[in-house]
Amino acid sequence: MKERVMDGVFLLIVIACVFGLLVSWNDGQRRKNDNSWSLSKAERKLIMEELDKRGAGYCVLEPIPSGWKCTDQQGKIFVVRK
Repeated sequence: MKERVMDGVFLLIVIACVFGLLVSWNDGQRRKNDNSWSLSKAERKLIMEELDKRGAGYCVLEPIPSGWKCTDQQGKIFVVRK
């Protein structure tokens, strides 16, 4: 009887560990895909000049098919085309 209880506990521990590893792997894959783009110096200069002209201030930059989208803290969207 004691062996059956120990086997059940061991099985639960193994299942919990596998579940934890899968969740961790999935989170890592998602983060890896989120940061898969980069900017050249020329692109950074163009974006910063455009945003400064428009008075954008601090905003979160995202790539879009036609260029970049920058959303500020109030939800205002600035689009910079390539």
